[in-house]
Amino acid sequence: MPKFFTSLLLIVLCVQGQGQPNAPIPVPFVVASLEAIPPTAQACSELVFSGLQSRDSRGQPLQFFWGFGPGTPSWFRIPLLAGVLEEATGQSSPLITISPAILSRAGAELGDLREGEVRLEVRLTVRNDLGNSTEAVTSSHIVGLTSQAEPAISPVGSTNLKIKHSDDLHLEVTTGEAPFALQCANRDPGISAGRTNVTWQYRSTGQLSWQPLEASLGNLAFDPNHVNLAPYSFQPGTFHLFRAVAAFDLRPTLAPRPSVVFRVSVEALPAVKVFIVGPRLASQCSFELDVEVWDPTMPQARKEDFLYSWRCSSVVQVGELDLCAQLPPFTTTNPSFGPKFRVDAGQLAAGIHRFSVIVRRVSGGPQSIARHPVHVAPAFFASLRMRFPSYAYTGIVDVADGAPAVSAIMQLTGDLGARCAAPQVHWQWFLVEDRLTPTLERALNTSSIAADGFLELQSGGGGMLLAGVQYFHVLLQAETKNIMDQATANVSRPSLDSVLRKGLAMAAMSPKFVGDQVPLGGAVSVLPAFHGMSLRTTFAVNTFSWTDEDLSGLEYEFLTFPFEALNGSNGLAADLNIDWDGASVDLEPHGSARRDDQVNVADSRLILSSKDSKAEAEKTFEEFKEMRQDYEKMRTRPKPRNGKRVGNEVWFDAKLNTPLGLALDTSFDGEAVGVSEVMEGGSAFEYNQGCLQEDAAEKRIWIQPGDRILTVNGVKTKTTEDVVEIVSKLKEGERAILKFSRQARGPVQVVFPEPADPVVVRGSSKLQDAARVAGHDVIYRCEDGLCGSCWHVNDMTGDIYQLCIETTTASALPSKSATADFVEQVGGVMSAFSGGNEWKPGESWDNTEPLRLRPCPEIYEKFMNPHLGKWQYNAGKYMVRRPGRWIAVELEHLAI
Repeated sequence: MPKFFTSLLLIVLCVQGQGQPNAPIPVPFVVASLEAIPPTAQACSELVFSGLQSRDSRGQPLQFFWGFGPGTPSWFRIPLLAGVLEEATGQSSPLITISPAILSRAGAELGDLREGEVRLEVRLTVRNDLGNSTEAVTSSHIVGLTSQAEPAISPVGSTNLKIKHSDDLHLEVTTGEAPFALQCANRDPGISAGRTNVTWQYRSTGQLSWQPLEASLGNLAFDPNHVNLAPYSFQPGTFHLFRAVAAFDLRPTLAPRPSVVFRVSVEALPAVKVFIVGPRLASQCSFELDVEVWDPTMPQARKEDFLYSWRCSSVVQVGELDLCAQLPPFTTTNPSFGPKFRVDAGQLAAGIHRFSVIVRRVSGGPQSIARHPVHVAPAFFASLRMRFPSYAYTGIVDVADGAPAVSAIMQLTGDLGARCAAPQVHWQWFLVEDRLTPTLERALNTSSIAADGFLELQSGGGGMLLAGVQYFHVLLQAETKNIMDQATANVSRPSLDSVLRKGLAMAAMSPKFVGDQVPLGGAVSVLPAFHGMSLRTTFAVNTFSWTDEDLSGLEYEFLTFPFEALNGSNGLAADLNIDWDGASVDLEPHGSARRDDQVNVADSRLILSSKDSKAEAEKTFEEFKEMRQDYEKMRTRPKPRNGKRVGNEVWFDAKLNTPLGLALDTSFDGEAVGVSEVMEGGSAFEYNQGCLQEDAAEKRIWIQPGDRILTVNGVKTKTTEDVVEIVSKLKEGERAILKFSRQARGPVQVVFPEPADPVVVRGSSKLQDAARVAGHDVIYRCEDGLCGSCWHVNDMTGDIYQLCIETTTASALPSKSATADFVEQVGGVMSAFSGGNEWKPGESWDNTEPLRLRPCPEIYEKFMNPHLGKWQYNAGKYMVRRPGRWIAVELEHLAI
């Protein structure tokens, strides 16, 4: 099988949506999903059970445990089938593939089709790092050998689709003879099975039976393997089923026809976005309010495509007449409204009047409402109105662009002539930070331009924005500049309410927007890692741990960049000749297009990057080479301590005297027995004490919870009873030889300085929790790790662990995590102190070694030396940065 590499580029985009800084923290949960492909299979075909759609609510990796469901007859549970489930559990694989050879062996018990069929039921249990778990059960009906094989049919892409009603729908299947078709058909290879016919069926919500697609929606596919439906074929918020059924022209006896079912969910229409554009401060002159509408599903929609209904109410005392509700449009029997609302001169008395408009699509859907207060003064002057800014539709502004510029306009020649001229006042634009209380963030440059009978007041743009924070512009009005300065200059960042109480008026206010930046801190995982075979291995690619002001609005796009095959004996080449500017294959995420964080890749090797640039991707490839080197060291090192590596496990022997002092548990499928506790007083506890001593003469792997017992005195064990039966025959004090296996990325033994006890934790466990359980006192003076009181060092790797930071876990080396830059900084400083020429981060974490951590105040003290500044290690020199310049200091001149 030829080998090839494929690099994968992951692009994460932030789309429209505002952050919710005060939203409650969701409770983590796990969703188990299991699918049988196909749901009915012949005993000579291939069968797949897929749990790839299972997920953790936080996007964290899951553990997968497989077993037979209660619906599988005992006589059908042959050892070969049980071995497939056991192997998938051992590898924590999200899917299992039962080959035609194994299924045929099981089907031999079934006989001919006319004697019936059997249900193969499989149970999947998924568990996250917090111990939350859930189960899913599904089955496939297995039929016996028939006179002729049925055709194979499989979907192209996902069978669970979520689309917008404005999207077109494309469904596709592939067909062919099933694997081992000749054996199933028992026919001569030269005889054709006939032409494969594909018929499409449709069923909507409420229908009990399938209907031919042509009768329901018309013959919309020229190719029988494809169905294409035009945009707007379905109503928003509906659910539809499509089934493709395959059969040969020459039908076999009573064998069921293979089929594929597509589940299509059409998103409900989102509400349109509505804004009222008009003056905030008006006079007895006439003024006009206008509506801006934006339909996310049809951005090109015109104002005529919507229905409008205006409302108005005046702020009056109880018993007073509501003058706004008495305006002419509201007093008619059947008022007809449009996108504009005009108030003529003198129609409204002085006071505050609240206008609102309800807008909905002519075609139906949810309605939206916008409100706009107008303060009418008892005077005559021209009023200002905002120019509607381009960002208002989405409410998103890139923080890199800074604050946008806005403007307000005033018509200088109104219907009352000179009486409605521009007032003699002072205006000033401000940027307002809208958190709990709107606060004037900063004053903006304000300029005025008079031309063609209009006066335009423009604000300056630019300046820093904070990601995830909501802002808006406000144009304040005062009688003189001195009054404006006195009201805004005495207090740093005054609240908007306090300024308005000092005699200023709000002449205009812009729509609100949120500062947006690119998502940060994400990670990508691939299962299986490093190795696979083209056309046979399916890679599950997951991305998680992204940070953004609007996590719910993230979109994910997976891209591949193939490059030429590499000879495995020559190692990794330095120049891969990747065409980063060339066309790439866009991989659709599993489940729903563009809004999922998983993708299935049926290819060989993958190199992953989370940045859309050639330089960053090449840097990621260098990191991949380091990871590969780590993996090769783990794979080729024959004996980690006293063990050996077998696949993704480490096997090791331990010689223990009875009593052992081990608490054991049998797996739910009865195929494995593991250690749940090492109890004091037994020989296993004493054995561990010797293994975990730092100065132990012989480096041996200790026993810890999660280890699996493979054999006892050479006899294979699968259950607790098997172990008890063997050990009970030994005399007290007699030695037993136990062979253990440990997942290479399983629990880790964390050792703090005495008197703390060693503690075994999950790799994803916080080191804060590990220290508390072990009885190790840590002083937490900060949450960002800059105080140094929580710094611990692993002397074997040189990594600095900041226990103050909640994301510091037992499994991840800081030098390979999001804090890598910080760790390299500490490592470089320490290398400079010791006279070394360079610092290299440690290898990938390996749980055959205990994670020994000790407080390191001496490192923090040296690192925080104020004379060092920010370092950059380059070409044997230690670079110290001072404000505005760089100072090169030779290593030998560095004094401590």
